[in-house]
Amino acid sequence: MTHSQAPLNPYAPTQTIPDDSFDPMSAFAFPQAMARVATGLRLVYWSIALIVLSVVGGRFVLPLMMRGSSMGTMNWISFAMGLVMMLGIVLGLIGRVFCLAIPQASRARGLINAAVAFDLAAILIWTISWVVAVPFWSQSLGNLLSLTATALFVLFLKRLSAHLQRPDLEGNAKSLMVMVAVLFVVGIAAAVAGYFVGIIAGLFGVVLLVIMVLLLLRYIRLLSNLRKAILGRLGTL
Repeated sequence: MTHSQAPLNPYAPTQTIPDDSFDPMSAFAFPQAMARVATGLRLVYWSIALIVLSVVGGRFVLPLMMRGSSMGTMNWISFAMGLVMMLGIVLGLIGRVFCLAIPQASRARGLINAAVAFDLAAILIWTISWVVAVPFWSQSLGNLLSLTATALFVLFLKRLSAHLQRPDLEGNAKSLMVMVAVLFVVGIAAAVAGYFVGIIAGLFGVVLLVIMVLLLLRYIRLLSNLRKAILGRLGTL
């Protein structure tokens, strides 16, 4: 004896079928950690803005205001520019500390740990050089440590791009690394040329400035795009 099947109900709710094409990266395994990384990238972004503001103000705006301004006013403006610079440096360090929350699976934690360590060492050397009398090379050592921290942070951004499965951003990070290497070579060439021919050194200086501007623009764009990629995966963009 056969049993008759129940008639199909056209008003029954549609059953969901598992979708094997679902991208697991769309929902992070550690959403809170990645949210902290996004916050860190934003802080680094604004730290760059503050540092650029301080440099532009000290190199261009301050000399223009020297005419017709009292010495006291100039000292206050110079102090304000220095304060903005310090705020930018500290904000950048805080941003990188936030990035320490990156999951271990990204294989980027070692790079960000090293970047923070070099950043702390640079700030420590700068602070000592401002407070007490130290050899002239200490400031250069602090700058070198800071540049090393930045290079390590760019490598961290490359690993982060790979973790986000964004080959386009990973390619941007690679090109940024190439520009850093070119900047380093041109900087050495400019320093060497300065000992021989002043005109050649000036040309190298112009090339160096152009590369630095392009590097800065690509750097802040990469930070912004990575932050947007993280927030997009978190659904908070």
